[in-house]
Amino acid sequence: MVMAAREHIAQVDGGRVQVLAEVEALARERREVEEDLRHAITAARVARQSWAAIGGALGVTGQAARARYGTIHRARSVGGEAAGTRRSAGQEADAS
Repeated sequence: MVMAAREHIAQVDGGRVQVLAEVEALARERREVEEDLRHAITAARVARQSWAAIGGALGVTGQAARARYGTIHRARSVGGEAAGTRRSAGQEADAS
């Protein structure tokens, strides 16, 4: 996709409109992918996947994944805990 944008830049004959259309299309795709990713991460957490495992799938650390997506997961939870991730008394929180 970056190559497509570069090709548009090279086409100076009306290039600004084409480049902006490409930027707009890529931004729309990114929003759609981010929404799908948020749903997939929420499903992974409900399935008791650790932040370390999710981070590995994303190519980042578990801490980075939790920092970026943990608030989304918490916002979709009930009473501060997502369905399927409740812990029994004395069990440590998933810090990974």
